[in-house]
Amino acid sequence: MNEQLTKKSSNSIIRAGARVPGTPGWAGWRKVKSMTKSQQKDKQKHVIALAAGLVRQQGYENTTVRDIASAAGMLPGSLYYHFPSKADLLYEIHRRGMGELRAGAIAAIDGIVAPWERLEAACATHVQMILEGEEHIGVAVFSLPKSDPDLLNRLTAARDSYEDIYRQLIAELPLSGEVDRKHLRLALLGALNYTEVWHGEGSLQAHEIGRKICELFRFCLEHGAHTADSAVAKHAALIEQAMNLDHESGEEKDRGKKIITAAAHLFANRGYKSSSMRDIGDEAGLEAGSIYYHFKSKSELFIAIVDEALKRRRNAIELVFNDIDDPWEKLEVTCAIHLLFLLSKNDFATIISQPTGSEDTKIWDRIIKVRDGVEQEFKGLIDALELPEALNTKLYLFVLLGAINTVHIWYRSHRDGPAQIAHHIVSMLHPGE
Repeated sequence: MNEQLTKKSSNSIIRAGARVPGTPGWAGWRKVKSMTKSQQKDKQKHVIALAAGLVRQQGYENTTVRDIASAAGMLPGSLYYHFPSKADLLYEIHRRGMGELRAGAIAAIDGIVAPWERLEAACATHVQMILEGEEHIGVAVFSLPKSDPDLLNRLTAARDSYEDIYRQLIAELPLSGEVDRKHLRLALLGALNYTEVWHGEGSLQAHEIGRKICELFRFCLEHGAHTADSAVAKHAALIEQAMNLDHESGEEKDRGKKIITAAAHLFANRGYKSSSMRDIGDEAGLEAGSIYYHFKSKSELFIAIVDEALKRRRNAIELVFNDIDDPWEKLEVTCAIHLLFLLSKNDFATIISQPTGSEDTKIWDRIIKVRDGVEQEFKGLIDALELPEALNTKLYLFVLLGAINTVHIWYRSHRDGPAQIAHHIVSMLHPGE
C-alpha cells in the first residue's frame, strides 16, 4: 500500500473538481418538433452531458436554464421541450447516474459468495465508474440540493435504490454488534466518492483504489477498539462554548467585517456569480464605492470570506484542544467541530462547501491552498495516532476526509447530530493497539 496518492484540483474546498465537456454548437435545435424519437434521445443525451458538466462546475443553484441552453447552442424555450424544468433535468441526470451505478454494482458482485469480497467488488466498480465514467455519474453522487424539498425527495428515492445494494452487502458482513452499519455504509460511500477530489496521475488505478478503501475499513473493523465512550460528549460544554464564538461579534462595528458579513450572506443564498458589488453594497447599507475602498474586487472579497470562515473554525478547535491530551480524542473532537461548522446554517460554512462557479485563478488558488491546509491539519492529527504499519496513512487520511466531508450531502438534522456522526466515523476507523 505504498503507491503514491496525489490530489486533483477543485473549485470548492470540500467537493470534487469539475471535468467540463466541450460545448459545441448544435445545428437544427429550432426544428426539435420534426425530429424522430431517436434524434430526440440523442439531443437529450447531449443536453444532459452539458448540463452535468455545468452543475459540476458551478453547482445546481448557480446553473441557470439559460446557461445550459447557451452551452448547447439552443434557445431556452427549446430546452423546455425536452425537460419541463431545471429540476426535471437534474432528476434525469441523477436517475441515469444512479441507474448506471446500480447496474454496475449488480454485475460486479454477480457470482461472488464471500461477503467481504462482494463488498470489495462493488467498491472497486463504484470508484471506477466515478473516475472514468461520464459527468452525470459525478453529479448523481455529489449534487443533492436541499433548496427544493420536492426535488430532494425525488433524488433521494433514486439514490436509495442504489444504496439498497450497499445496505444488503453490509448487512451480510460478520461484524461486531457494536458497529453501526448505517454509518458504516455512509462513511464507506463518502470515502469512495471523495476519490474524485484527490485521485490523479501516477496514483493507483481506479478499481484498485476502491478495493483498498474497502480493505482499510475491514482492517480497522476487524482489529478495532470500538467504544461507546464519546470524546465529544466528554468535552461537550467546551465545544458548545467554542462554536458560539461565531455569534459573539454583535453589531459588526468594523466596516470591513460588515461588508464581509453582507457578502457572505449573498454568496451563500444567491451564489457568487449572481451577486454584484452593488448588491453587496445594498445588503451592507453602503455605496458600492465604499466597498472598493476595502476590497479591490469581488474575488478579493470572496477570499476574505473564506479566510474568515476558516479562522472561526480554527479558533474553535484550538480553544477545545487546550483541555485534551489523548490523540484519538483530539481527532474525534476535530471531526465533530469540522462537522458542526459545515452543517450549521452559517453563511460562511455554506460558502466553503459549495462550488463558486468562478473561473478566477486567484479564487481557485486560494481555495486549493485552504483545502491543503485542512488536509495538513488532519495529517498531523493522524501522525500522532501511531497507526499500525499495515495501514497506509495517506490513504487513511483521504478515507477519513471523505467520510466527514461528504456528510453534508446526506445529513438530516432530525437524525443523528454532528457529534454522534463524528464519534461513529472515528470509532469505525480506530484499529486498536
